[in-house]
Amino acid sequence: MRLGRVRKRTLLGGGVALLVGVLLVLTLMPDFGGNQARALAPADLNRIATKNDNAAMSAAAQLRARSAATARAADQLQDAQDRGAAAADATVARFANEDPGANRAAPAPPAR
Repeated sequence: MRLGRVRKRTLLGGGVALLVGVLLVLTLMPDFGGNQARALAPADLNRIATKNDNAAMSAAAQLRARSAATARAADQLQDAQDRGAAAADATVARFANEDPGANRAAPAPPAR
């Protein structure tokens, strides 16, 4: 019984070791020149550089527009909060000098 378990473990370990070995060989295999990128012509490089510049300018413009929209929204929110606070302060000030009992209903007559 124990001999069977050892063989399974040995086979499993050998399989893992073989897989690691194959991956290691494939990773470290030298390149013999068939897998090299070809050099681009200067005109192609200029075209790519122009496209990159245009993309960078477009992204910067979009970022500025998004930032301006966010700033406007934040200013509008702050203005609304300020108006609400001013209205609340005015209401508190209006009722602060009044008699606290003036706005209350007359007490109900005692029940008989």
